Amino acid sequence: MTDKVLIEGLQILAFIGVYEWERQAPQKLLLDIEMSVDLRAAAASDDLQHTVDYAQIATDMAQIAESHQPKLLESLAGKMCDHILQHPLIANVTLKVSKPAILPQAQNVAIQLFRARTQRQIHSKVFPE
Repeated sequence: MTDKVLIEGLQILAFIGVYEWERQAPQKLLLDIEMSVDLRAAAASDDLQHTVDYAQIATDMAQIAESHQPKLLESLAGKMCDHILQHPLIANVTLKVSKPAILPQAQNVAIQLFRARTQRQIHSKVFPE
């Protein structure tokens, strides 16, 4: 699949970090989200129900960051990917989470995850266990 919905440079705030000094105030994180979605139906219908509501995804990412408050970027990104893949039209997601200005000698620190919908996820949405 080559169709994508992208959200680039999404700024959110999160209490995140291993060290106590990192958790004293919310830190700015930047998200780059690439979601594989078959966009043919949306292109033909001009109907939001045939695509991904990127405003809702952005809101959801901010809410996950606020409620989860993890130590590791990897943990936060994993929860975010899991949430994104709950959307029935999204086949896979690549999520980059950047934590700019955390290291004085670096412009940015980031992690990137790729997650694909599994056959089990597809079936569990149709036939919950």
